[in-house]
Amino acid sequence: MKTFLFFFFLLLNYSGYSQNLIKLTFETSNEYDPDWSPTGDSLCFTSDRTGLQKIYLMKSSGGSITPFTTGSSEEIHPCWVPFGNQIAFSSNISGNQDIWLQGLVGATAINLTNTIASEETIDFSTDGMEFCFNSDRTSGNWDVWKQSFTGGIPQRLTTDPANDGEASISPDGSKIAFISGRNGHIDIWVMNADGSGAQALTNDNALDLMPCWTHDGTAITFASNRNGNYDIFTIPVSGGTLISETSDPADEVYPSWSPDGRFLSFSANYEGNDDIYLLDKYPAGQNGKVVPEIPMKITPNPFADQCTISLRLIREKEVRLFVYGTDSSLIRVLVNKTLPAGDHRLTWNGHDTKGKRVSPGCYIMKLYIGKSAWSVKTILK
Repeated sequence: MKTFLFFFFLLLNYSGYSQNLIKLTFETSNEYDPDWSPTGDSLCFTSDRTGLQKIYLMKSSGGSITPFTTGSSEEIHPCWVPFGNQIAFSSNISGNQDIWLQGLVGATAINLTNTIASEETIDFSTDGMEFCFNSDRTSGNWDVWKQSFTGGIPQRLTTDPANDGEASISPDGSKIAFISGRNGHIDIWVMNADGSGAQALTNDNALDLMPCWTHDGTAITFASNRNGNYDIFTIPVSGGTLISETSDPADEVYPSWSPDGRFLSFSANYEGNDDIYLLDKYPAGQNGKVVPEIPMKITPNPFADQCTISLRLIREKEVRLFVYGTDSSLIRVLVNKTLPAGDHRLTWNGHDTKGKRVSPGCYIMKLYIGKSAWSVKTILK
């Protein structure tokens, strides 16, 4: 296995880009289907570098790649659990494809689903309490199902005779994007979280696949071969003009946005095999764009006893602020409620949810205001 200790930046090396393209993987095997950690500092992805499809981990800043799953089974479609240091995936560990869950450190995979059917492509709600997946358990064709993370009876959300799948839950949990063949070709559809009100968002004879929400929940990014090869596009949820994110003659697939909306990760075969790339949508100083301003300030940072988080809201909004470890484990919930317009001050004293003082080191504060999200590092001395 090769180890790389730095970002490999490719600027304008492939046609159609006016932004920084960052190559993250360099093996001759195929690496694809990246998913971001809740803090945005790591990625999980699928690779066939051993001859089997397995899940691997790496920092989003580049660096060494470590195996996450081992053994003789195959694992695909990794999805980071929003709260805690766990990753869900689809695997044939028990013979057929089921949804499994595994901790990052020294853990054994456990079943989230266990049927004789096939279950794939999992996605979690932002609060981590529910997940959607594809299954052919009832009708023989693929449908979208939803289940509580704590167990219970799964709910079938789609019942059309056509195949439905690849569900992606909106940041606010109110909508689900998915693909469907109910119009005679595969399009991007959107429905309410309970399965009602399904409407086609695209309508093209091409294959529109792999939908994912933008970090603010206003648009959906997906892969399509409508131009002959697979490119990545973004379309507003309200409909309208497609935005072309990529336009190279190669195939670009499996789009996934970083939690702050700055980077678009995807898999592309620019050099023959599939590798993981990041497209920096807001490189400082380019095209007049800058990284979106973070609406909070942490002082002091670093801190020894207590830090203060200052927020300013233009209008009343639902606000959630979480503290994560660098391993993506949830340390503390600082606020999770609607706050009025104005200035707000929150504090963190370096204790976890059980009131225990955590070890000195780097922690990630993740802020949600409405549908938007930001991540900021803080140092506890």
